[in-house]
Amino acid sequence: MRLNRPALPRLSPPPGAVRTAAATRRGVDRLSRAMTLPVLRILEQTVAMVEVRATTAFVELGVPDVLANGPKSSAAIAAELRVDESRLDRLLLFLATRGIVRRVGEQFGLTATSDLLRTDHPDSLRDWVLFQGSAWQWHAWEWLTDGVLGTDTPFEQAHGVPYFDHLASHPDHAERFDAAMRATSQLQGELVARKLRLANVATVCDVGGGTGSILARLLARNPGLSGILAEVPSTLSRATDVLEAAGVADRVELVATDMFAAVPPGADRYLLSAVLHDWNDDAAVAILNNVRRALRPGARIWVAELELPSHDGASLERAYDLLMLTLGGGRERNRADFEKLYRAAGLLLVDDHVLANGWHVHELSAA
Repeated sequence: MRLNRPALPRLSPPPGAVRTAAATRRGVDRLSRAMTLPVLRILEQTVAMVEVRATTAFVELGVPDVLANGPKSSAAIAAELRVDESRLDRLLLFLATRGIVRRVGEQFGLTATSDLLRTDHPDSLRDWVLFQGSAWQWHAWEWLTDGVLGTDTPFEQAHGVPYFDHLASHPDHAERFDAAMRATSQLQGELVARKLRLANVATVCDVGGGTGSILARLLARNPGLSGILAEVPSTLSRATDVLEAAGVADRVELVATDMFAAVPPGADRYLLSAVLHDWNDDAAVAILNNVRRALRPGARIWVAELELPSHDGASLERAYDLLMLTLGGGRERNRADFEKLYRAAGLLLVDDHVLANGWHVHELSAA
């Protein structure tokens, strides 16, 4: 799952600035926790779901689009959306406490955060919010305790089948998943394309690349580059529109692939972006083994993933780790975890490219 348009400088500061800002925020968070009564901490934690559901409703109702041209009163918004003014006002007043909207006198306006929830924003995260706030996703979390106690994933216990099997049999959910992955891949693809050195690289094979958003960015920035999108047939059938919209479809070969069986040979670089975290260690090693077998002399592998830090302030990274546990049985990993996988698959870590959003792209060669 890719937890990931033309790049906007405000969205991609230097990695050093990102690390400094994150460290400062961790310090502020620690101070805030120390100043909060324990009973209030518990009460706040147990209503944390309200913010997710309220933000989802905010997007589902279409409020960000209504406010795209400037602040409006709750009465004006309600009239445009044909909803109850009093109930909408209560929703907006709560979201104002979370920085999702801002109050301007008797009106409400977008913040830098909620601006990203407009349908027409070039880096819109609207589809990510709708995906994470969907009822079928939330149902899996009801089984988290059972998932910790047992061997099946919470999602499988909730829905009866593994995550990707569920998507295969529910086209509407698969469409929502694709849209969310495209939303998060917009910036990710641009950051990857900016960072990776592509001199003397003619072909990149994106293994498990979804509908091709990141591959499309690589090709758009490198006109002489060709691509291979290696995915399961059901996903490949949804990739054509993405590649055509990016103007690169004529440079991409679509190859139906079971990455647990074999990977298309012959590329100069193999990209696995947010692939390994979907799987347990044995499955991840199996994927890496198959990619290694496809390498020709001089070819390399790029593995783009989060790296879990050792400090206790990594709440987002740890949240993604629980997300992987709940939905697919995969996991986020620290550097030692990755190096263990690479050794088991006969691969060497030869370089580490740190992206502006804190993700790492490990460059690997055959041992």
